[in-house]
Amino acid sequence: MEANVIDEKHPAKVAAIFNNEAEAKRAKQDLINEGKFASNLINIVKPEDSDLSKKIEPDNRGIVRTLLNSHIILGIGGLLVGLIAAAILVAIGPAFTQSSPFGTYFAMGFVGSMLGMMLAGAVSLRPDHDPLITKTIEANEHNEWTVIVQTDDREAVNLAKKILKNKSQSVRETI
Repeated sequence: MEANVIDEKHPAKVAAIFNNEAEAKRAKQDLINEGKFASNLINIVKPEDSDLSKKIEPDNRGIVRTLLNSHIILGIGGLLVGLIAAAILVAIGPAFTQSSPFGTYFAMGFVGSMLGMMLAGAVSLRPDHDPLITKTIEANEHNEWTVIVQTDDREAVNLAKKILKNKSQSVRETI
């Protein structure tokens, strides 16, 4: 079984902003025809769209799995790093760490696991998605249309950007 910190089906996204519905629909069709993207992985966000958040981040279960996996994996990883550091300190460190091995293991294990959990929080927040989300919301508020394509990897992101680049006002990506 493979353990991934980010466990979304399609974690990368590309968004392009358009002035009207016709341009957005044409861009979606170009993504399907030229890029061979699946239609169900492309969302069009219309002005004042009531499904805005669902269209930007459609994989709620994947986000929850990412939250859980990242905290479990990175928390345990941090704990192990802390315990390894404690073992080194107990073996060759200062006298106070050698005289109190239990305290050293406890403190370093706690600090390591907390640092791992903090890192997991940063991963879970997906700060790479912020510019795309912000631009999509701004476009929505300015009566513009946004096409969002979900992808799996850098190659698909580059292909989507290439297809959308000359057709839209701006293009944003996450990976």
